[in-house]
Amino acid sequence: MELTVEMIRAKFKPVFREISFLEWKIDKKEGFIFTKHTYTQAELLESEHFDKIDSFTEKIGDDIRNWYNSGKLSENEQNIYYLQRAEVDDALERLRFKIETREPTWWEKVGGVVKQTFKTIMDNMPEKLKREYLPFLNKIYRKTKKVFRQLTYKKTHNKSK
Repeated sequence: MELTVEMIRAKFKPVFREISFLEWKIDKKEGFIFTKHTYTQAELLESEHFDKIDSFTEKIGDDIRNWYNSGKLSENEQNIYYLQRAEVDDALERLRFKIETREPTWWEKVGGVVKQTFKTIMDNMPEKLKREYLPFLNKIYRKTKKVFRQLTYKKTHNKSK
């Protein structure tokens, strides 16, 4: 019996490894002054880690059902699986909540306000002005974005040296 319990727990190790890696990604930031989260909330919620976890747990569940149906697993051992599975479900629920409620960095807040202001201005600007000033505004936007990206990149990569 003890060997089977350890086998069940061992099958969940890759699942908990994926959960740990996803949790690390939630808080990962880049930059120094202009810090931002490396992964957006959408990227995290659509992460391949969730697919891997689903695939792992589905395979484990199939194995457990097959073992139980063929008499290789006791009811107590099957309950170990259900406890591990409940722990995984709780961890996934906690991760999704953490992703959805993650506070943006100061720079992400400022950038969001700037983008929304720019969008509002563009949505309400007459077409003639858009045609005349849009190339100019795009040029300024691209240069500003490039400068901030360079600042973020330099600060991030200089810290590691």
